Amino acid sequence: ANEEPSGTLVSDSINNAIGLLQTPSPVNDATFQIEPLLETYIKNVFLEFRERLGRDRIGLLKFLFQRKGAIKETIHELNEKSQNWAEDLQVWGEDKIFELAERIGWLGQESNLKPLATKRVVLPDMEPENDITIPRIYRRLFEISPLSDLRFLMGRDDEMDNFREARSFWKSGRTAAVLLSGHRGSGKSSLLNCVESEIFADDTVTRFEAGERLTTAEGLHNFLAEKYELENPDKLIETIRERGGVVILEEVERIYLRVVGGFHALDALLDVIAKTQESCLWVLAINETALRLLQRVRFLSGRFSHRIRASGVDGETLMQAIMLRHDLSGFKIKFDKPSSSDEKSTHLFTKWMNKDPEKAFFRQLGQRSRGVFRTALELWMGHIRIIEGGYLFMSVFHNLDTQPLMEELGQSDFFTLAAILQHGSLTPEQLATIFSTSIKSKETQLDELVGRELLEPENSRPGFRVRPEAMPVVKEALFRKNLL
Repeated sequence: ANEEPSGTLVSDSINNAIGLLQTPSPVNDATFQIEPLLETYIKNVFLEFRERLGRDRIGLLKFLFQRKGAIKETIHELNEKSQNWAEDLQVWGEDKIFELAERIGWLGQESNLKPLATKRVVLPDMEPENDITIPRIYRRLFEISPLSDLRFLMGRDDEMDNFREARSFWKSGRTAAVLLSGHRGSGKSSLLNCVESEIFADDTVTRFEAGERLTTAEGLHNFLAEKYELENPDKLIETIRERGGVVILEEVERIYLRVVGGFHALDALLDVIAKTQESCLWVLAINETALRLLQRVRFLSGRFSHRIRASGVDGETLMQAIMLRHDLSGFKIKFDKPSSSDEKSTHLFTKWMNKDPEKAFFRQLGQRSRGVFRTALELWMGHIRIIEGGYLFMSVFHNLDTQPLMEELGQSDFFTLAAILQHGSLTPEQLATIFSTSIKSKETQLDELVGRELLEPENSRPGFRVRPEAMPVVKEALFRKNLL
């Protein structure tokens, strides 16, 4: 008896429902949309009402009274939905405000109490994952090991000429010594192999490398005495002079430690070279990062008559070196074209440059490898998508996002990576000595960097080194931090 007249109720409910249906959702999210069943029900009610209204105006009141309960229920549900939408919108707005305040520094990260499922950021894969079976002959052609065949040595004509000139100096009685530098994997050992077999073929060659790290003069003398099979290092200088010939010493970055008093072994080595270079042609090989450090503390390159840098080669040389190996396999080759998603993310000029898939591939190969042969060969093998019908199908390069990894590394991590590059590899004990900290803290840090796939244990000696796959990323990061 206390209910409003049916005409007023129907009119208000229709206007209210139509208004809600016509009002756009404030946020494009599933939580702010009318549930499908409710929406379908309301549409059916209005369609039936409109049909009956046109067909029989006299039966209007009867129809409205029959639908009175359904309309009241609909209005009640719409009111509840409106309240839920408003609450959801308020929560969403508060989250966005707190997120913005945290980004601009008004709130610390500890204010964000949301439980988050996170994982350690690791080095992005430079090579696409493939599980294909590559023929044994092809793997042998692209084996990652120092070359011994001059036919496979590409882009090293100038370096070979410098070695010939140094030998000519030495043979003519002039003082000569060679310092060969280059990044790990740049081909220093391959170059020395070819020089030994071609240029020094008629000379007595004594070749060895530093294994354990040396920091004292006594340790250096004992190391050389062992290589020359001497029981007493007192006759070391005399023995080296008598034997003469070419003396090749690799891994020179292991003959010092970047601490006060840690360069005595290097000083002792330079002294031995100065006293024996009239009868010996000394050839020292060192990585590029270590040489930069020793240039500042000892002006190392000034002690040598010939300074040869096995730098990265250009893309054309990489292509020649790779295709020479590939052609020997007898396989044909096809390069995939960039996908539409890749093309959308590139500039117009890049799209034009990538019209030729082969040229685009080798251009990217040169950029990713920084001209380092070892990295280029690994990338080549990793981008073989499938082998079928005598063809190798090569997949395209995709963009690498290393920014999340770099953001998670702290300043101490960057200093540690720089120190490892300067020394070739380091143990936790050596790192603790360099940075005057505990061994335990350095062990923890090294474990973390290994877990992020930036470091790996040395194969044949103690210590950790930068992974070859991570070398371009690490160098770029340290360069930006002004640590290289």
